[in-house]
Amino acid sequence: MTTAPRVLDPLRTSQEWTEPTDRDIDVAAGWIVSDALESRFGEQLTRIFRVIGADQLPEPKLAFLFDYWRSIARRDGGKPHHRHIDVLEMVPAIRNLMLLDVQRDGFDARYRVYGTGIADFGGRDWTGFSVSQMNAATRTPLSLMYRACYRAVYLAQSPLYTEHTSPIWIAAKAWRRLILPLFDDDGNCTQFLVGNIPVDVAVLGTADPAIRDEILRAARGITPTG
Repeated sequence: MTTAPRVLDPLRTSQEWTEPTDRDIDVAAGWIVSDALESRFGEQLTRIFRVIGADQLPEPKLAFLFDYWRSIARRDGGKPHHRHIDVLEMVPAIRNLMLLDVQRDGFDARYRVYGTGIADFGGRDWTGFSVSQMNAATRTPLSLMYRACYRAVYLAQSPLYTEHTSPIWIAAKAWRRLILPLFDDDGNCTQFLVGNIPVDVAVLGTADPAIRDEILRAARGITPTG
C-alpha cells in the first residue's frame, strides 16, 4: 500500500493545493509548445522560452550545459543519446545538475541525480523521488508548471528555459532552469538533463530557519515510492 507523502507546508500557505491531472498537464504543455503562454502560470513564473542558442541564457553554467548538449546532438544526428552524456565532461556545472528518468510519456519524471548545489539551497536532496511526489510533499503552487514543462520538452524534443521565484523557506529567492531532452536508441525521449541555478541567495531571517528546520524534519519521514 502506498503511503501519502507528508506535507511540507508549516505555514499552510497552500491549503487549496490539488494535484494536476494528466489533462491539466497536457493542456499546459500545449501552451508552452505553441508559445501561447500569456502569463498562464501565475506571477511566480517570471520567464519561459524555448532555447535555440547559448547566448539566450543568462547563466554561464547553463550556457556551458547547452553547448555541451548541442555538441552531443550534432554527433548523434540531432538527438543526443543518454549514454553519451559524460559527467566528467560537465564538471563546470556538475553541482547544479539534475538528471531525471522520464515516466509516463513525460507526464512525470524521477530524479536520478539531484545536484548538491541545488539541494543545499532547495531544502533537501530529492534523489529517488518523482516530480509528482516532490510537488505533493511541498504543495508548491508551481506544480502544474513543473509537470507541464517536462511534458512540453518530451513532446517538442527541444530545450526549454524557465525562471521562477521560490517559497519563503528556500534560501534561493529564484531559480533559473534549463531542461534538455536525452534520447534512446529508438529516438524516444527517456531522460531530462537539467541545469538549475539559485539566484539572489537570501540571508535567512530569524523566522526562516525555524520554518526550514520544520520542513526538513518532516522531509526525513518521506521515502520514494513507485
